[in-house]
Amino acid sequence: MQTRLRKLKDVKLEKPILIEGLPGVGMVGKLCVDQLIEQLKPEKFIEITSPHFKPQVDINKDSVVQLRKNYLYAHKTKKGKSDLVFLGGREQGVTPQGQHELSQKVIETMKELDVHFIYTLGGYGVGKLKEEPNVLGAVTHKEVKKKYKKLVKFSRGGAIAGAAGLLLGIGKEEGIKGICLMGETHGQVLDPNSAKFVLKVLEEKLGIKIDYSELEDKKNEVKEAIEKMKQTHGPSPGNPRIPGTNATKSPLDYIQ
Repeated sequence: MQTRLRKLKDVKLEKPILIEGLPGVGMVGKLCVDQLIEQLKPEKFIEITSPHFKPQVDINKDSVVQLRKNYLYAHKTKKGKSDLVFLGGREQGVTPQGQHELSQKVIETMKELDVHFIYTLGGYGVGKLKEEPNVLGAVTHKEVKKKYKKLVKFSRGGAIAGAAGLLLGIGKEEGIKGICLMGETHGQVLDPNSAKFVLKVLEEKLGIKIDYSELEDKKNEVKEAIEKMKQTHGPSPGNPRIPGTNATKSPLDYIQ
């Protein structure tokens, strides 16, 4: 089996932009793209299968198994505006080789579609949940940074792991500009609130309208769950360390 991007239907897109949101720190990126897919109802047009996904299948309510898959979705916008392509799903590559291969395959497809800009979305682990998290950014080119300086804070160092980093890096080599938007988050807790603040940046830059009520509901559910854990187990003795990071380095070292 090889990594395969199988076309489900033909799409014609005008000046398309890619928006990626796969599982990662705080599930921020995935929450963002899942919300956009739910509200905008884009068409699923490519399915992605790979031996680099986790070695398991899903079982549905009828006891039928299916391989784990990611998908590309297409959304047509108003005439004259860039159409949107979403990369969503439940999987990232489980090895460095897999991450590179999957990202390379996606970028090859983006080149075929004439995608001219990439947004990758993720979380920035700070060890706690914040009511008003900052959105941090990293860009492929200095000129991109200028367009976001009023909405995003920029780090001067670190690294971005996984698809969120590689899609930008490989895309840059192929002449595609882009930005990674990262919401501050605990790092080990699902964070719908951080996703909301990342989406606000997209809403501003892309001119789309987003209903945040579902994310607000999820935010309250997370708060309730944390309170119940505190009542059962007592307060946590300090902020837990984010897996895969060195406490003396930037939290950017564990962003996906």
